[in-house]
Amino acid sequence: MTTQSGPVLISDPLPEATAEILRGAGLEVIVGADQVDSSLPEISGWILRSGTQITRELLEKAPNLKCICRAGAGVDNIDCDAAAEMGVQVMNTPAANSNAAAEHAVGLLFAVARNVGQGHLGMSQGGWDRKQLVGVELEGKTLVVVGMGKIGQRVCRKASGVGMTVIGCDPFVEEEVCQENGATLAPLEQALSQADFISLHPPLNDHTRG
Repeated sequence: MTTQSGPVLISDPLPEATAEILRGAGLEVIVGADQVDSSLPEISGWILRSGTQITRELLEKAPNLKCICRAGAGVDNIDCDAAAEMGVQVMNTPAANSNAAAEHAVGLLFAVARNVGQGHLGMSQGGWDRKQLVGVELEGKTLVVVGMGKIGQRVCRKASGVGMTVIGCDPFVEEEVCQENGATLAPLEQALSQADFISLHPPLNDHTRG
């Protein structure tokens, strides 16, 4: 027995291959943020990134919606409570960009430690004050990673790889998780008192907002 599925809406920019894969599976695909309002009554699936805010009001206009897929880790732009009440499954792709985000975070550590931003600004203005750009070495410094999810864990491994002392802060993980990623676990206030650098990677939710 087969069931008829409604269209799948892709409301944020994604590679064209995404829509091609869905069409190859026999699904109708609607693409574009400007298609949200008109397509809500008929869609059964919704794929988005962080640019779309899915509110309770929008969900109430989508009676046939069965599944929301967030192309990324965070789901703070989706009213997950309302979705659950309406029987809509919410999925994410937490490992899809975790390494890219971790590399970016570590790159910013190097940039801060070596005053890369100031150097770029000075050169763009025709100056080069070398004494102001000496910076510090990361090796031997202490990094506090707040949020030990997939991104935080990767940041810990990369930072420990350059010789940093890494402390992880997360009330929902065990010491073993930190140890496996080159860090030690400590309460936030204690860790902050030892920090040379801080990298923030908690999810945005009611516990972390504000």
